[in-house]
Amino acid sequence: MNLILAIHRLKKFFAVPAAALLPLLLVPARPAAASDTLRVTLEELIEHALSSSPRILAAEKSVEQAEGHQLASLAGFLPHLKVSEVFSRGNDPVFAFGTKLRQSRFTQADFSFPQLNEPSALTNYATRFIIEQPIFNGGKSFYGRRQATAYRNAADHASQVVREQTLFDIRQAYYSLILTRENLKVIDAALAAARSHHHQAAQMLETGMVTLADELKASVRVSEFEQQRIKAPGFVAFFRARHAAGWSDSEIAAAFGADRHAVSGLRRRLGLPSNARSGRVRKKIADAMRQQCRREGVKNLAALRVKVFSQRARAAGWPEDLRPRAVQMLNLLWERGPQTRRQIAEAISMPWRGSRKSLVSNDPEGSYLAHLMRRGLVVSLGRVVKGAGRGRSVHLYSLPLSIERTERKVSHAG
Repeated sequence: MNLILAIHRLKKFFAVPAAALLPLLLVPARPAAASDTLRVTLEELIEHALSSSPRILAAEKSVEQAEGHQLASLAGFLPHLKVSEVFSRGNDPVFAFGTKLRQSRFTQADFSFPQLNEPSALTNYATRFIIEQPIFNGGKSFYGRRQATAYRNAADHASQVVREQTLFDIRQAYYSLILTRENLKVIDAALAAARSHHHQAAQMLETGMVTLADELKASVRVSEFEQQRIKAPGFVAFFRARHAAGWSDSEIAAAFGADRHAVSGLRRRLGLPSNARSGRVRKKIADAMRQQCRREGVKNLAALRVKVFSQRARAAGWPEDLRPRAVQMLNLLWERGPQTRRQIAEAISMPWRGSRKSLVSNDPEGSYLAHLMRRGLVVSLGRVVKGAGRGRSVHLYSLPLSIERTERKVSHAG
């Protein structure tokens, strides 16, 4: 069964998202954080479904409704008791005359014309008890009772069918997920073997035991297995779930054991944006930076950068307050000897925009070379190439002869 279909089936039966099973079932090689993984057994899924499945709960409510109808059908056979209480008050002559007669309070004085025409207000209370027992209603009560009982039995059977079907579908989806995970294990084993074979082929190519075609064939085989793993059922659902949680392409590739470039290509095909600057990634970077600052004993990143620059300069044997680019230039001049400005820029991978717009820095002097020359760490050998036209004459720069760089320490004699 397709994994995505299994996931959708699980979603129908209980409230916990079935996609939470993906990290457990699809990533067996790398343990995930407890907050990212829902570890459940089949028995736990069944127990949760029986108590939370909307289908099962709806079927149980239908049974309760049928039981209520069955109980109400007994009303056609049982006696009905009605109790009523009536209160009335008035001075209407007819009302007063009739009420006194019903109350057995009528006297000779009540026959006087003034009393008959203008009686005083009279209050009357009447309590009634009525008992009705059905004797014959043409079978209405009998057949109504049979109908309610049949409805109750049908509701019981329907509820049982829903329960059994839900349990069957959960077991089927659960074992389908496990089958998919086992298939991924087979692909992982084949991929590991292909990578090992490619590594051996690369080593044998260096010794001349195989040809370049053999090494390329092994590389292609590795790429094929990586594509199979990316196309495995369920990876798109896994990718979408992790991407929605803010995971970067590198994190998803590491969790799934896939190539990062293949994961990035899948993201672009799905039309999803990059999470390289997502809130989760930024928080992860910020936490790592805070830990590094605490470990190095500094307060902020600016202080950490100054400390790292100082360590690199000291390790290279130059003054600790030099910028990394300046340290690169001194190392270059130490190892290669005199260089032109353009040669220096190309060697340290800085863009060349002409002699006046290249090697620019934030130093007061405006450029790295000017700063190093002011400190006496670099000297200009003057114009060494002369020719007509712009850019035909260049300068050479070198370390002064007085520089001694030994044991990662610098001394400036004279």
